[in-house]
Amino acid sequence: MTTPSPNHGQVEFKPRRRQVDLRLVPAGFAVIILVGALLLMFPWAHQPGHSLGWLDALFLSTSATCVTGLTTVNLAETFNGFGPAVLLVLIQAGGLGIFTASICWICPVNTCCRRERFCFCSRS
Repeated sequence: MTTPSPNHGQVEFKPRRRQVDLRLVPAGFAVIILVGALLLMFPWAHQPGHSLGWLDALFLSTSATCVTGLTTVNLAETFNGFGPAVLLVLIQAGGLGIFTASICWICPVNTCCRRERFCFCSRS
């Protein structure tokens, strides 16, 4: 893209910046939340005699992925070993997703962080 420069009629070249599509971040969170809710609803995730409704499973999965820690059921009474393992994986995936999204927001695609030796953003 060229723009006329006020300095002596010269033309200055400014390259266009590539836009980062961050719609993938909330879509990824939604997929993780839905898969987590489905895994929490499976019968082998519960103690014998207990079940979990879809709304409770969705709330638990969302709470774990967003790293808030809220719950609507007593976890020790409702789940066996598989249920808390799913919740721990959701907590880890949510924390990693939040960290990754913040890095993508701080460092655009064509730039890097201030110090070259700590550069962790890609240069395109």
